[in-house]
Amino acid sequence: MTSDTVMEYIGVDVSKARLDVAIESTGQTWAVANDEVGIASLIVRLSKLNLGRIVVEATGGQERLLVAELWQAGLPVALVNPRWVRDFARATRRLAKTDKLDAQLLAHFGLKTEPALTQLPSEAERTLEAFVTRRRQIIDMLTAEKNRLGTVPPAARDRLTEHIGWLEREAADLLAEIEALIHKVPALEDKGHLLRTTPGVGPVLTATLLSELPELGRLDRRQIASLVGLAPFNCDSGKKRGHRHVAGSVADHRPDFRRARPGLGRRRPQPDRHARLLHRRGCHRAPGGADLLVRGH
Repeated sequence: MTSDTVMEYIGVDVSKARLDVAIESTGQTWAVANDEVGIASLIVRLSKLNLGRIVVEATGGQERLLVAELWQAGLPVALVNPRWVRDFARATRRLAKTDKLDAQLLAHFGLKTEPALTQLPSEAERTLEAFVTRRRQIIDMLTAEKNRLGTVPPAARDRLTEHIGWLEREAADLLAEIEALIHKVPALEDKGHLLRTTPGVGPVLTATLLSELPELGRLDRRQIASLVGLAPFNCDSGKKRGHRHVAGSVADHRPDFRRARPGLGRRRPQPDRHARLLHRRGCHRAPGGADLLVRGH
């Protein structure tokens, strides 16, 4: 069979300097530089194949240029969670690990699981994500500096206090820029307005959801709750009915949901009733924030 009739599944293992590429059907592997020239040559070569999936593992940002260029070229790229691939490797007893073997594993993972194709965010969504990430970093630094206030020597207290003030102003400025960006983009503003109609959801949680959950509005309430890691999963076997548990979050949104929960509880009595229903069904610890998504908001 030729490449015109065989659906090819490609795995690309990403490192800082190099991309290791594998074709699932033939086992062929090669490497190119992880830069614009190397990626351009890879696209030319892959464009000649009848592609099913090009599977790339998320690697903390080193894959962004590759995924963006593949997507711009109209190739079927799927960016996947590294944990899914590791679990798949253990299940198929592929325990050895090299860059070449990882590329072959990704290609096989693509063939067997058909991961969803990646949709790149718009320029506004990428900017929003950068602002939200930077604000979270500022808040983490602010928390650390405030924790040092109780132990800092008097000689350094003024400098620490000054730095805390700067961090607080920076966090406020970033939040103002985030809200201005959301209001400027109609699609973000519409989603943001809908989110803010839920009691307990403020500007920070709204921005977090808009930047890190682009699937909002495209998935139903059960799918989105499962994606965030708030849906209680069954744990039953035979006559045993185990406790329900949450797992599988694409990002740790649960702290943001927990901060929103007190406002939800003050303004609406239904969460207590919802918690009792979850308890009756076996979920004895309803996760903070399940009220916001599982109930369909």
